[in-house]
Amino acid sequence: MEKFHEQNIKKEININEFERFRLEQLAEKKRESYRAALIIFPINIILSGLMVLLDFDMVAFLVLPAVGVSMFFIYRDMLGKKYFENFKESLLKKLFELSAPEFQYFPNSCVADTLFIESGFVKGYSEYSGEDLFQGIINEIPVEFSEITVSLKSHTDRRKFRKGKTVFKGVFYAFSWNKTFSGVTQILPDKMEKLFGGLGTLVQKMNSSALLGDGRDSLVKFDNKDFEKEYAVYSDNEMEARSIISEPLMIFLLDLKKNTNAKVYFSFVGNKVFLGINNNKDILKVGNINESVVENGFLQKYFNEIEACIVNARKIVNILKIR
Repeated sequence: MEKFHEQNIKKEININEFERFRLEQLAEKKRESYRAALIIFPINIILSGLMVLLDFDMVAFLVLPAVGVSMFFIYRDMLGKKYFENFKESLLKKLFELSAPEFQYFPNSCVADTLFIESGFVKGYSEYSGEDLFQGIINEIPVEFSEITVSLKSHTDRRKFRKGKTVFKGVFYAFSWNKTFSGVTQILPDKMEKLFGGLGTLVQKMNSSALLGDGRDSLVKFDNKDFEKEYAVYSDNEMEARSIISEPLMIFLLDLKKNTNAKVYFSFVGNKVFLGINNNKDILKVGNINESVVENGFLQKYFNEIEACIVNARKIVNILKIR
C-alpha cells in the first residue's frame, strides 16, 4: 500500500466537496424530520383522544403512541440513506484507489458463498451476506477478501423458521494459489483442548472419526504446545499437512488470534487457501452523518482498517511462497 498522507489524500479526493454534500444531507434530514414530527405526533394525539372518548382498551391507548414514535425514528433513519450510499461509493472508493491501488474495491459485493462453503469453516448455514469486497494480486497470487455474516436458522415445531445464531461474522479471505494441494487441511479454533486439556484430544479424535459422524478428517498433532492449545488441525493427508503448516504459519496464526481477539480459521483446499477472522465486527462502518469528514484522523481510521487486512494477506503469501 502507498504511504498514507492524509492532507494530500484530502486534496486528491476533494474532501471539502463531500463535506458540503454531508451538510446538505444533514440539513435535509433535519427538515424532513421536523415535517414528519408535525404530521405523526398530532395524528397520534388525536387518535389517542378518540380512543379515550370511545372507551377503547387501555392497552391500545398505550400501544398507539409507541407505534407513532417508532414510525418517526424509522423514517428519520431512512433519511440518511443517500449519504450512507455515497459515503462508500464516492468517498471510500476514491480513498482506496489512491492509497491501495493494487486492489479494487466493491462496496456492495462480497466473497462468493461458494468459496466459503469450499473452505469448510462451517458445516452448515442458512443465511450468507456481506459487503466491502477487495480484489487484488500479491506476488502473482490473486486474493480477495470481504466482510461476511453467516447465520444458522432454526425452526419451531410448526415449521416456521426463526433467525438463529450467527456462526461467522468478520473478514473472510480467499487466495487462488499457483499449485494444487493433494489433500484437504483445516486449521480450526480448538475448543476441546482449552476446555478439557488432554481429554479434549480424545474428543477431537472421536469428532474426526465415524463415532460422531461430524465429517472432519483425521486429527494431526504438532509439537508446538502454544499452537496446540489454540488450534486443531484436521487433514486427509497428514504428510502434506505437516509440510505446509510451518512454524512461521503457526506463529502468524497465534499472533493474529492474540491481536484480533477473534476465532481464526485457516484451510488448504484444491488450489485455494482460505483465512477467516471471526471477530463479530464490521469493517469500514459508515460514519455518522453528524461527524465531519474533514476532521484530522477521519480518513486515517478507514485506511488503517484496510491496511491491517492487506498486511495479513501479504504475510500469508510471503509465508507460503517460501514452502
